[in-house]
Amino acid sequence: MEDVLFGSVLFGLITLVVFILSRYNYLIKKTAYENGLKPNESYFKLRMFEAGCTIVGVGIGLGFSSIFMEMGLLPVTEELLIYSFTLCFGGAGMIVSHLARKRFNEPESSE
Repeated sequence: MEDVLFGSVLFGLITLVVFILSRYNYLIKKTAYENGLKPNESYFKLRMFEAGCTIVGVGIGLGFSSIFMEMGLLPVTEELLIYSFTLCFGGAGMIVSHLARKRFNEPESSE
């Protein structure tokens, strides 16, 4: 019973967060259109690139942690490895996306 309740509350919270973020994004774009601003497509592409780098980093971290899961370590050690590799590689993906953003947003020098 507790598992069903926890799962449904978790699903509801995730749905609520996605709805709030979508609504906020929609209102910002609507206000920009009303004020005559053009949407910046490169910004959207760069945001998706950043999210992709983070997701790939988390995936690589889970892949590395699954290697250590097969070693027969203590359950506490396995959990520690799962979380630490996931967070470290996810953070590495965020650093890569930050460096890419800095590189793509550099103004071109006119020499």
